[in-house]
Parts: sequence; C-alpha cells; structure tokens
Amino acid sequence: LLTSPLIHQLKQAYPNIKIDLLINDDIQAIANLLPSINHIHLYSYSWKKKGKLHKLKQEIKLGKTIYKKYDLSICLVSSDRAVLYTILAAKTSIATCENTWWKKKFLTFSYEYDHSKSIVLNNLTPLKFLQTDPAKINFSIRYSDEAKQKANQILKELNIKKYFIFHPAAQYAYKMYPKEYRNNLLTEVSKLGLDIIVTGGPSAIDMQTSKEIDEISTFTNVHNLIGKTSFEVYAALVDQSEFYLGMDTVNMHIAAALNKKIYAVFGPTFPLIWGPWSNKAQSGASQSYGSEEYGDVKIFQAKIPCVPCGMAGCDDKHGRSECLYQIPAKSIINYIKSELRLSLIHISEPTRQ
Repeated sequence: LLTSPLIHQLKQAYPNIKIDLLINDDIQAIANLLPSINHIHLYSYSWKKKGKLHKLKQEIKLGKTIYKKYDLSICLVSSDRAVLYTILAAKTSIATCENTWWKKKFLTFSYEYDHSKSIVLNNLTPLKFLQTDPAKINFSIRYSDEAKQKANQILKELNIKKYFIFHPAAQYAYKMYPKEYRNNLLTEVSKLGLDIIVTGGPSAIDMQTSKEIDEISTFTNVHNLIGKTSFEVYAALVDQSEFYLGMDTVNMHIAAALNKKIYAVFGPTFPLIWGPWSNKAQSGASQSYGSEEYGDVKIFQAKIPCVPCGMAGCDDKHGRSECLYQIPAKSIINYIKSELRLSLIHISEPTRQ
C-alpha cells in the first residue's frame, strides 16, 4: 500500500510504462487497491504445508516467469529472496539492502533504509537513481464501482447518512488499545450525534473484538461490520466517512490514502517511520514518539521514556504494551470533541436499544 507514491511517480515520469508487482499472496487484496498496476505475480507460503519440493518448484517457475522480462526492477525490502528475484527480473535493478557483498555486486544500484524518515519517503528513494524528483507526493488508492455500490447498499440498509469509521483491532494484540479503554472510548464517541461503523477483518483477533463490542454496545448508532466487508468495500465506506478513529494498522493507511481526517492510537510502533502519510501536509510524523498533529492526522501516543521501543509488547513476546495504558480515553474524546466544534453541531443522545 505504501508503494503507491512510488508507482504514481513512475507513471508520471514514464507514462507509457507497464508496472507489474511481485508480492506474497496474503496481501493481494491490498495490492488490488493500487492504481496503474498491469499484472500481479504471487509468491505463496503454502509450501510450508506442502513441503520443500513444492517450494522449489514454485521458485523455479516464478524465476522463469520473470527472468529478464523487465527493463527495470525495484525492490523495497531487503530479504535475500526478494533481492534475488529483483536481480533476475531485469538488467537494471534497484534494491534496499544491508551491507551484503553479493547483493551490492549484482544489483545495479543499492541503498540503505533510513530509519529517521517515513516509510513513504524511503520507498521513493529509488527515484534518485532514475534522476526523477517528485514535485508532489501523491499517496492514493482506487476501488471499483462495484465496491462503491456495495458500500452504498450497506449504508442504505442501515439508514446511515453521516458517520465515521471506528477500527479497534490490529494485526497483533500488543498494538491494540486495551479493552476497557476501548469500550469507554466507543461509549463516549457514540454520543457525538454521528453513526459509527465499526470495521475489521475475519481474523481471530478481529472476531474476538467484534464479540466484545457486541457485548457492551447499547446504542443504535453503532453498526458492527467486523468481518463483513472486503478491503475494497471498506475503502469505499471510508471514502464517504467523516473521519477515521482507530489503531495503527493497514486500515489507517487506507484512510490516509483517501485524504480522511485520522485519529490514530499508537503503542510501541515508531510513528516517525509508520505514521500515516498526509497528502495535505506532504509529510509523515516528524518526531519519534509522543502525540503529534500534522495535516489531517492526529497521533495519540504515550510520552514515556521507553516509547517507542518497536518491540512486540513489553516482553517482546506479544504480551501487554504498557504504553497503551498511558493514553486515557478521555484525552482522545476531548480532542475529537474540540476538533468537531460541538457547539456548532446538533448533538442528540442516541436511542438506547
């Protein structure tokens, strides 16, 4: 998803080129949101269940498919396999890589990842080898008319006119706002006079979150759609929403690509790298920790000495992230209320079921 600005710049500089992707098959749904893509090659980790012979056959087949097929290949990750495919795919190859002799020897150009700037800016680094300097960074995605129709049908069936997105889950539990804080936040924002669409995927974490929300939600303006939409339909719903409120996850970046106002809760993650890109401000986060506001983005993060640590929970084993317990739900809701200028908006207490 965060390669979107690079793809846009390549198409701007070379309007007639065709761009193909090589990705892991578990992120194809995200890749389908990217504009200007001609074809997608898939690498599957299903070999872990089928055995190493299946892995070898897949890699040989994929290697033959892409071998010297392209004029240029660009790799934005430094894994050995990814860089090897990049070298095989084209005579001119660019990749980020650590100090590994064989990668630098066989790549045409290489560069090191800069941990002091946004992932979006890092992903634009290959442009300097092509002598292309982006005048403006355009982070964007697309969705189909069919997805828009499905989104509109959902809104019609639920009689929703004005709403915002609440995304409470993340890929990993250690990145999620604590249950009791989240419940308090949802209860309070349900009083804002707007409908709320709660979103999430079909994962075990999302479905557990869905169950917990159903147990406490007593307002008719809270609509739980966790596990009920595709990424495309989600994008169409976000595009028509007032704003995004939720966790540091891919759904946050989708909202950013659609130029939505974002209120994002960060735990141990580095916002300097992974903060949502703002097209309005033409920047990501400017500091490595703590709450920050830029463009149409507001990041909530605890300002304590260990933040951000970049670990998977305080124990680095997907346990509890203490920093997330240092962000009171009250501080989030008060900030949103002040932004919405509630004195100018008609607020009505939603009818309880």
